[in-house]
Amino acid sequence: MGTPISILGMATAQASADGALADEMLCPERRAPSVGAINVQSRMVTHALRQCLSNHARPGATEIGLCLGTAHGVNATVRRTLNTVRDQGFLHVPASLYATGLPNSTTGVVAGLEQLLGPNLTFLGYQSGLESLIMACRLIRWGQAASMIAGGFDTPSPDMASPDMASPAPAQTKRATLSGAGLVLLSKANGSDDGAPKIVGWASDEKPGAASESQLVDGALAHAGRDRADLIDTIALAPDAQAPDYLAATFPIQLINFIRQTQAPGLHAFTAQKAGEKAICVLVDIDEPESDTRQGLQA
Repeated sequence: MGTPISILGMATAQASADGALADEMLCPERRAPSVGAINVQSRMVTHALRQCLSNHARPGATEIGLCLGTAHGVNATVRRTLNTVRDQGFLHVPASLYATGLPNSTTGVVAGLEQLLGPNLTFLGYQSGLESLIMACRLIRWGQAASMIAGGFDTPSPDMASPDMASPAPAQTKRATLSGAGLVLLSKANGSDDGAPKIVGWASDEKPGAASESQLVDGALAHAGRDRADLIDTIALAPDAQAPDYLAATFPIQLINFIRQTQAPGLHAFTAQKAGEKAICVLVDIDEPESDTRQGLQA
């Protein structure tokens, strides 16, 4: 059992049905000396990050890190980089892309723009938005960062489509995939944030499909030093078959929306399972809806 990790800020961005991201979901900067040109994906993540920090005194650059998950977000960067090399030459590729490695490019751009000294990490895969939350909590507990921004993002290309996970024949049913981001500000719990939701435990299976939902929840409870009697409910995070999919941002967005809207305070287990990928459980202890901290997370 370790120190709980408080959720001090939350932000979501979700493209409209036609795939457009409203201007208010993007940071105003389009270019910066530290990172060069800033694409829409990085502008979306930067704006969400700033929203997470908007109600809090910003930690120093040496005290905050960035841990993000993306399923396909790097594809656009790869395409853009290769096209730039082909059309203009390698010298025209922004240094922030190749200096941090292509899979880390958005994290690298955002960290450079916001002057976050890290640790700054990227996870890949559909579940990576939740995986990033777990890693961020670990880094805080290990003393590697005072605070972390964590969550998922994706800006899929127009030809991408996501299989309906609820369908018995996933390949035959496709849902629209849209740009989105779901981020949280995490910090080690202390006496000044008693009303904040807190991540108290987590678990994941070592091999995809190796653990049932019940086993995942039991593992997370054991990690938190809690038992079944403490648990209010278990929420299976899964994309709505009738709703758009935000890929790696989907589960963080659902987690954030539940915290904002729930009227049931107490310990909740959130599970995410997708065929072929690691299954994850995160335990969140949520305070009364009327608490000052909960009220501050509603926007």
